Amino acid sequence: MQKLLVAAVAVVALVLGAAVPALAIQTQSWEERRIATEAFDAAAESALDASTDAATAAQLLAEAREAAEPVLEDARAVAASAPGYFAPAVLDPLVAAVAALDEALAAEAPDGAAMPATERPQSVEELRASVDPLLEWADAEGERSAAVAALAAELAEATEGSSAALLALAETVGAEASTALGAAPLATPESRSAVEAARDALLAAIEDDESLAETAAAYASAVAALRASQQAAADAAAEASRQSSGSPRGSVVLAPLPEGWFCGAIGYISSECQALLNR
Repeated sequence: MQKLLVAAVAVVALVLGAAVPALAIQTQSWEERRIATEAFDAAAESALDASTDAATAAQLLAEAREAAEPVLEDARAVAASAPGYFAPAVLDPLVAAVAALDEALAAEAPDGAAMPATERPQSVEELRASVDPLLEWADAEGERSAAVAALAAELAEATEGSSAALLALAETVGAEASTALGAAPLATPESRSAVEAARDALLAAIEDDESLAETAAAYASAVAALRASQQAAADAAAEASRQSSGSPRGSVVLAPLPEGWFCGAIGYISSECQALLNR
């Protein structure tokens, strides 16, 4: 019995001696997998966060472009119709703002690479090999997101600048109309009324926050017609004055005297004198 007990203890000792190293190896493998899994999960989370930031920046840029396009169209149209009808002090800033907005709107966002897979691999080796590509992509995408967000901010600033320059020009229409009317005293009443109506329409468009392209072009056309009317009236007055100065009222026109008039006059005077002496 004692021999059997000793044999059993020996067997247990042998089993434990073989199991402990195997258990230690298995424990080490589990630890390595845990560490690799945590590193991969952190890298995948960084990549997903960078992807979310990139999508947000792209959305901001899309919204900025959507807001900029109608402003650019309106400001460009007004800048094209304004020369000669608005002062350079307000027209030049508008032209510069239009150029800046056009450039900002044409800027292209940088392209990004495809995001590496964020699904957790099975093997420890694949987990470890996937960490660096994910982290590198997250860093690059973060830089790209910052660049896209900067483009959106620049575009929004350029849009605001164009809107302000456009409004500053349009708000001078009252003074510009007064100057145009004062310089055209001979223009027809219809042309003067047209300028006043176009001025009021442009001011109403400003008040209602509407597009200014059509009303500004209509105002420019009305002022052009006013100036044409003034020029036509001035030309007609000048022609009438020229014609009247050619034959002035009350002038005396001397006809040419016949040949031998002097001798005849002397003979007439002599005969008259002789008749007086004979009396």
